[in-house]
Amino acid sequence: MEGGRVMKGRLIFKVVFVIFLTAILIGLIFIIYDKTGTAAHIYDPLLISDYVIVNETKECSGEEEYLYEDDNYKYYLPCPSSYDIYLEWTDGDKDLIKNALNNKKVSINSLIEHGLIVKKYEK
Repeated sequence: MEGGRVMKGRLIFKVVFVIFLTAILIGLIFIIYDKTGTAAHIYDPLLISDYVIVNETKECSGEEEYLYEDDNYKYYLPCPSSYDIYLEWTDGDKDLIKNALNNKKVSINSLIEHGLIVKKYEK
């Protein structure tokens, strides 16, 4: 009789363990699904590139304006205009270009690919 209880206990433990692992797996699937931006609205430069650069600069004169830097380069706008250039996302949100870069909503390479004119200098 005692051997039957031990076997029954082990069986219950295995069932609970399998249920626990299944719950963890399902939870991980939901986390991964959410991180891709399909369930949550996130701005990830690798996942979302649905924006338009809107440049309302009236006149481009004066010296270059520092915009951004990475490990190898410093990027400058041809003239002081960071408050006149913004990104308009497909959902209607707008961000100044400098804020979008600093908040990592977009990468400098993506901006250049979308037509932003910058001057790039090695550090």
